[in-house]
Amino acid sequence: MRRLLLLVFFSVAVARVLDVSGEADEPDEPIKCYVCDSTKDSRCEDPFSYPADLLMTCPGDRADSCMKKNFEGGTERCCLCSNNDTTPGCCGKHGPGRIVSTVSLCFADGCNGSA
Repeated sequence: MRRLLLLVFFSVAVARVLDVSGEADEPDEPIKCYVCDSTKDSRCEDPFSYPADLLMTCPGDRADSCMKKNFEGGTERCCLCSNNDTTPGCCGKHGPGRIVSTVSLCFADGCNGSA
């Protein structure tokens, strides 16, 4: 009986590993993030009301997480892309006047809407 249970457990474990490795070959769908800057759109401020028109599909395979940045005088929500990416929706670099106090990263659709 022990051997049978061990065999069943081993078979399930192998099937699960094969299933996970099969999924890794499929391309992931792009993540959707809220994209806004409270200095340009007051709907971006906290408390956030989750406006549907601010939820954007991040550009291509370059973005896999959402970001929320709080700075003195405002909030920015965007897709996390490579450092030099200026594609709409990607977090932009700002001049020396904007000092970020907190940065939050998350990895699910619309997750950067939270306070």
